[in-house]
Amino acid sequence: MGKAKKKSRHSGGASRADPTGLNGASSSNGTEEELGQRSEERIISNIMEQLQSSNPEDKVCGCQSLGNLSSLQIVQKLVLGKRMVRAVAPLLLEKDQMVQLSALGALRNLSAIDTDTAEEMVNQDIMTPIESFFATFKGQPLDSLKEQHFQLLNEAFNLTWNLIEASPTASNIFTSSDILGLCLGILGGGGGAEERANGEGGTDGDSTN
Repeated sequence: MGKAKKKSRHSGGASRADPTGLNGASSSNGTEEELGQRSEERIISNIMEQLQSSNPEDKVCGCQSLGNLSSLQIVQKLVLGKRMVRAVAPLLLEKDQMVQLSALGALRNLSAIDTDTAEEMVNQDIMTPIESFFATFKGQPLDSLKEQHFQLLNEAFNLTWNLIEASPTASNIFTSSDILGLCLGILGGGGGAEERANGEGGTDGDSTN
């Protein structure tokens, strides 16, 4: 009788393990959850380093990675636990528009997760940089803005809407701060709608040039 052929170690077409460890690949020793969490913590740590880099390209990569991972529950906990919103939010005021756009996109993704996440983002003072961002467009006529500016504003309006829809605190800040007036001013073409929203400039309405 011939010897039985030895099975190849690679038979059965087993798929390669997920290189990021984010899909929870099973482990025979029952520690896959711990391994997965360590992997995710390492990824979040790398993202934090990118966000704090002086290189705009690193910041863009960090924001994009954060936005892409925002749907994973354990990453959500790590992001909020490490208060990463405080690291991303100041990037709304960067001079590099790609950094601004990627930061707005990441924050928008996070704000759409659930009400608890939105509320925690407000607790991490997301509304202050949002107000400062809108203030940079104060008084600018719409016809002076470029396509990139409209992309930024679109993301910022969507982020703000997500927050005020999900978080009562964000809604209160929106109406009690200058954010509402600034938004109205931008939508009105920078022609002073923010003053009208705050009850100012009423005596100028009847004047003629």
